[in-house]
Amino acid sequence: MAPERFSGSWRIGPAADVFSLGIIGVQLLTGYLPTIDPSGDELRNVNLITSGRYVDRAKTQMATCGGRLASLILKMIDPNPDRRPTDYPSLIGGLEAL
Repeated sequence: MAPERFSGSWRIGPAADVFSLGIIGVQLLTGYLPTIDPSGDELRNVNLITSGRYVDRAKTQMATCGGRLASLILKMIDPNPDRRPTDYPSLIGGLEAL
């Protein structure tokens, strides 16, 4: 789930879907989900997401692969929904620019 889902606010928009797609992109490039703690502890998973530490894990996992695609994916999983691509046309534009 996108970090804003844990904020208590139910004002969720397309940025949450963009986040989810970005997380899937990390998994497709690396074989790993940056939001899953290796211990399997659900509370640690939530902490990874709410603290934003998943971004550092994704950067480390994608350091040797992805290039510009990795850069776009990192924008898609930004903890701040206002800094993510805001809608699908802008996301598709970013993909086409690769």
